[in-house]
Amino acid sequence: MIRKCTDEDISDEELEKVINPFYDNYHEYIITYVMPEVIAFYIASSFSRNAMWEATFYQHYNSAKDMFNIGDDEDYDKVKAEVIKLLRMKYSLEIISEDPLDLKKSSISFCSNTLSVFQKTHGKFKFVWIYVGCRSWYFLFFYSCTLGGLPIVFYLIMVFTI
Repeated sequence: MIRKCTDEDISDEELEKVINPFYDNYHEYIITYVMPEVIAFYIASSFSRNAMWEATFYQHYNSAKDMFNIGDDEDYDKVKAEVIKLLRMKYSLEIISEDPLDLKKSSISFCSNTLSVFQKTHGKFKFVWIYVGCRSWYFLFFYSCTLGGLPIVFYLIMVFTI
């Protein structure tokens, strides 16, 4: 329903039953789903482009968070944990130090697109990671070799829900 604009103020009851629950729901969505993604992207992008200034994790967190224009009502520890998980899983970055923030590129890379594949070959082993969706990781392991000229292939599929 779209509300019509009037010259009258809304009632206190309408504010409490309609408007405030809408904004509470909106803020919860931003804090749970959008903020961690944007903050992780902000940190990863500034690090990979050599545009990161020396500061603490908390300062970089707040710099990225400022664009949301949301008060300090988020659970910092919960959002921080999700940001750290995203940095590790999506951007292959490990935090070495939080004060000042120092990162290192992980040796294993995961994908950053919604549906994509990362492959790495090491000797006779071929590893393939497939990332599907925003909260599940599918890991597919191939081992292939030849035995008397016949190809032998082993598969192992693992599903992680994060």
